[in-house]
Amino acid sequence: MSRRRYVKDYRINEYIDEKGHVTSESEYIGGDYRFVLPTARVHGSAKRVAALGAVGWACFLVLACVEGTAMRTIYVALPFAFSALPLFLLMRSAISALRAKDGPLRHDQADSIAHTLPAAALWAMLLPGASFLGCLISSLAGAEEWDVLFLALSAVMTACGALCFAARGDFATKKR
Repeated sequence: MSRRRYVKDYRINEYIDEKGHVTSESEYIGGDYRFVLPTARVHGSAKRVAALGAVGWACFLVLACVEGTAMRTIYVALPFAFSALPLFLLMRSAISALRAKDGPLRHDQADSIAHTLPAAALWAMLLPGASFLGCLISSLAGAEEWDVLFLALSAVMTACGALCFAARGDFATKKR
C-alpha cells in the first residue's frame, strides 16, 4: 500500500528513440511543497536535530557494545534495541531537511520531513525512556548491581529525543 502512495504524483511519458526502442520517462506532476518557516530556520533546526541524533547514536552504540546487567533484562533490552529504528528515521529526515533548498519540495520529500521526523523523535524519546525506567525499577527492586552507565546514557538518549520532538514545528510544510 505504501509503495503506491505517490503514484498520482507522476506521469509516464513514452517515446521512441533514435534506435526505434520505446523508452519511458517519469515526470513529476504533483504539487509543489514549501516549508512554512523560512528555510534558514529550518536548516538551523535540522542541524540541531542531526547533532542530537548523532549524540543519540553514539549513546546507543556505546550501550550496545558495553556489557552490563541492564541488557540482560528483557523489558529493558527490547525497547532499547528497537530505538535504533527511530534514530535512523530521525537522522534521515534531518538530512533530507538539510538537503532541501529554497526551491519547492516534492510530495514524498515533504512527507518524509514533516510527518516522519516528529513521529521518529517521539519514539526516539519514548523507547530509551522506557528502558531507563525499566533499568531504574530493576535496580531499585534489588538487582545485584546498578548499571550506572546504562542509566546515564539512556537518560541522555531520552533528552535528545525530547529536544528533537520539541523542534518538530520547525519542519512543517504546506502545499504551494
